[in-house]
Amino acid sequence: ELMYVIYLDVLYLINWIMNTFIFYSVTIVLNRHIRWYKMLLSSGLAALIYCMLIILPILQKIPYGIYALVIPIPSILMLFRPKTYRQFFKQYAISMGIATLFGGIVFSSWYNLFGIQRRVNSMSLVFLVGIALSLVCLFRISFCWMKRMFILPVFSYAIYLKRENKRVELRALLDTGNMLYTRESHKPVLVVEYDEVKPLLHKDEQKKYEVFSKSNLDEIEACVIRGDYKMSELIPFNSVGCQNGFLLRMDIEEMEVKQQMKKRQWTPCTIGITSQRLFGDGQFHALLHPDFILEEEKVC
Repeated sequence: ELMYVIYLDVLYLINWIMNTFIFYSVTIVLNRHIRWYKMLLSSGLAALIYCMLIILPILQKIPYGIYALVIPIPSILMLFRPKTYRQFFKQYAISMGIATLFGGIVFSSWYNLFGIQRRVNSMSLVFLVGIALSLVCLFRISFCWMKRMFILPVFSYAIYLKRENKRVELRALLDTGNMLYTRESHKPVLVVEYDEVKPLLHKDEQKKYEVFSKSNLDEIEACVIRGDYKMSELIPFNSVGCQNGFLLRMDIEEMEVKQQMKKRQWTPCTIGITSQRLFGDGQFHALLHPDFILEEEKVC
C-alpha cells in the first residue's frame, strides 16, 4: 500500500502562506486596509485549525466538507470584525470564493504544465507560492485598474479653494460616510490634508496648526479649558475604527467644485484640516461631504 509522509511544519507553513494571500485578496475586493500583523495572525489561526484535523483524531470523524467550511470563520471574525450577519456572510462568501479560485488555478496550472504524469503530492512549495503570488499581483493590478477606470471617476471632483487672493487646487473623493457639520450653523465640512491648504494659511496660523497636530486629545481638551482654542474652532469627529478627536476648522472665502461640465461655487464654506494622509497613493487629498453634491443636484 502506498503511503505518504506529511510534515506538519511544512503543511502549516503552506497553509499560512496561502491563507495570507487569500485574505489579502479579500481586503482588495472589500477595499479594506488591514495591518499586516493582523492578517498574519488570522492566517496563522486558520492554518492551525486546519492542522488540528491531523493532530486530533476526534476531529477526523467530522466530514471534511463540513470542517473545511468552518475553518475560516474564526479568522474572518478576528480579521474583519463584522458588525452584522450580512457583513459576515459577505466576507465569508468572498473568502471562500477566492480560496476556491486560487485552488482551481493552482491545480490547473500544475496539470497544464506537467500533465497527469506527475502527481499533485509532488508539487513544490516554490511552484505553489509562485502561482499564488502571481494571482495576488494580478488581483491587485486588476482591481486598481477597474477602480481607476470605472469607480473613482464617478466620485472624483476637482476642488478649488480661495482665500485672500490665494488659490489652491486639489482632487477630492466623495465620501458618503462624511457626516461632519459645524456646531453652530450645521454646515457641511470638507476634510482636507494640511499640506494642500498650507499656502492659504498665515504664518501664525501654520504655527498654531502644527502645534495642534502634535497634541493628543487630552492636551487639546486642556487647551480648550484654558481658552487657547475656542470650541467654534474645532470640529469633533468619530471614525469607523472607533477613533475620535478634533479637526481644526478654517473658513474659506470661496470653494468651487467641478466634475466634467458641472460646476458649483460656495461662498463661504468650511473645511476641517487633518495632518494625516487621506489616501496612500496620493491621488486624492480631500473628502467631499455628500451635502455639497445633494445641493448641486437640486440646483441643476
